[in-house]
Amino acid sequence: MAIELRMPSLGMTMEEGKIVAWHVREGDRVTRGQIVVEVESEKAAYEVEAPVDGTVGLILVAVDTVVPVGTPLVSILGADEPVGAPATRAGEAPPARAEVGGAAAPPAPTSGGTFPPRAPRARPRLSPRARALAQELGVNVEGLAGTGPDGTVVEKDIREAAARGAPAREGSSAEVPFTLRALTSMRRTIAVRMSQSAREAPHFFLAAEVDGSALLAWRDEHARGLEAESGVPLTITDLLVAATARALQAHPSLNAAWSPDGLRQWDEVNLGLAVAVDDGLMVAVIHRADRKPIAGLMRERHDLVTRARARKLKPGDLEGGTFTLSNLGAFGIDFFTSILNPPEAGILSIGALRERAVVVDGRVVVRPTAFVGLTIDHRVTDGAAGARFLQDFKTRVESGRLEG
Repeated sequence: MAIELRMPSLGMTMEEGKIVAWHVREGDRVTRGQIVVEVESEKAAYEVEAPVDGTVGLILVAVDTVVPVGTPLVSILGADEPVGAPATRAGEAPPARAEVGGAAAPPAPTSGGTFPPRAPRARPRLSPRARALAQELGVNVEGLAGTGPDGTVVEKDIREAAARGAPAREGSSAEVPFTLRALTSMRRTIAVRMSQSAREAPHFFLAAEVDGSALLAWRDEHARGLEAESGVPLTITDLLVAATARALQAHPSLNAAWSPDGLRQWDEVNLGLAVAVDDGLMVAVIHRADRKPIAGLMRERHDLVTRARARKLKPGDLEGGTFTLSNLGAFGIDFFTSILNPPEAGILSIGALRERAVVVDGRVVVRPTAFVGLTIDHRVTDGAAGARFLQDFKTRVESGRLEG
């Protein structure tokens, strides 16, 4: 009996994914656990394995094609089934579904990863994202043939129509010359989630200047031993992660989230670390950061950042965050504020550590300082609680108290 592989869900918010690479060809023999296809969400790549021994049937979705979660990708056929057999024969039950995805599937494409185009309609059916994109690009959808399920016009159809110069809607600005850059899954998801966060969560911001002298001295004193223990270089970010996790442990009102039923007070600190990647941003999560020694934080931070930049994070690396740390100091940014990463109630923004003139005991001296910004969801907590957390973080950094 054929086993059907479908586009898996790589996270709670994932709606679609892209085929990155096929590792098999039609007619190949495969064994259980063998990698069949690599798919990609907006944040992570995932290798789908064969759930059983068998023969690769028709490959239904081409490389670089974006399809909804649950879309059939390929079938693993039994020993007596021909490769060219349809996924579902007349009078037979559908192929068994492999447990690699979690959503109900739309009708399977006939070949090549696209659904057969239907005859143009005066008022075509549009997916919500296609409708929004058509309005943004000024594409006239009247008479446009869709390649989605049941002839639905999807985003790809809108982008192709814009690229070939489809007639613009009256009053649109599509006649202005432009170069259309296709939205990646990551960029689209960032846009949706950040827009949602800005609309729904009442943000407020606090800031402080932090003296980094003790932090640098602590690093110089402990770097050799910690690097020998962890096997990775010690960075300023590692120390900031430690200080943030310990401060959150002492100020649990910041380690919480809003819900209509009440405030969710998390029992552990799962610290998200913002990592810049090509065309976007990932927030990799260090789980139980408040319970790990600095050497453990170093190893995990190094591993997550390395895999994030290689697009090799797994779904679990991106889920469960309770607070986020974003450090743009390496880019020379002195100060910035961040948009909350929902459903988290706080995010700490770290600027560059630079030598600056400051007043100490009535004298102007030069000290390495950094500006730190705190963004908080005002539904969850208030300014005084945020100020106490930020003051605690500042005190820990300025005293070098990072481990308790």
